[in-house]
Amino acid sequence: TGIASGANVTISQPYVQGAGYEGTLVGTLATMKQGEVKGPINGTLGVYVITLDSVTKPEPLKDVASQKSRSMQALASRADATAMEVLKEKAEIIDNRAKHF
Repeated sequence: TGIASGANVTISQPYVQGAGYEGTLVGTLATMKQGEVKGPINGTLGVYVITLDSVTKPEPLKDVASQKSRSMQALASRADATAMEVLKEKAEIIDNRAKHF
């Protein structure tokens, strides 16, 4: 119990200092207007009443091409890993190696 303030909370990093991961709070903050108060909100580690004191607009990306390239590589890697897991699940292969070694 108590009053705490969170700073530098972003959608990409939904961690609130002193509270930990609170995706619900960060999602709610994203929909609020400056000075607005909302609550009670059920979070991961507690129930919160929040107010949005200020919003800092991010600086525009200077190198959009490299950001796009990194995002595409991350998505491709994730797609490969997910596809492999789906194939493993659907293959219905029984691993009997333990019987032989």
